[in-house]
Amino acid sequence: MPPCAWRHRQSDEAARMESSRRTYLVQTAFLTLAMGGLLAWVFASWLPERYFAGYPLVAVYFYVMGIITTAMTERGNRDSSAGRPQRQVQAFLAVHVVRLLVSVIVMVACCLAMSKEGAIAFLCAFMLNYIVYMVYDSCYFARRAKRQASGK
Repeated sequence: MPPCAWRHRQSDEAARMESSRRTYLVQTAFLTLAMGGLLAWVFASWLPERYFAGYPLVAVYFYVMGIITTAMTERGNRDSSAGRPQRQVQAFLAVHVVRLLVSVIVMVACCLAMSKEGAIAFLCAFMLNYIVYMVYDSCYFARRAKRQASGK
């Protein structure tokens, strides 16, 4: 392959990755707003005594974790495009294991700092967000890997 064709192929892959990252961040922002609004409504309507002041930080935490997830997974994608496709799966799993461990540390630290009632509400909101974001991330990155495998 001539050097100019190789550079053109690299720039196409970089543009696809940037577009994919932008799409992920926009979709994650909408998911964050939807989850934040839905859970705020649930707390305000049905469980006003369980609403805790730090609730908006839960949504911010998951959005920031989404940014970190996509950045770290992109590293695996660069390796997979260099002829090592197993690196994409390894990067995805490694990022999500680290995300799980960080989330457990955050949950324990917050629960220790709160009253029992506040901790229960926090854990419910946090775990619901965790599950929704984990399902979303898994589906999103599986679709993206399938598209890359088919060459689109």
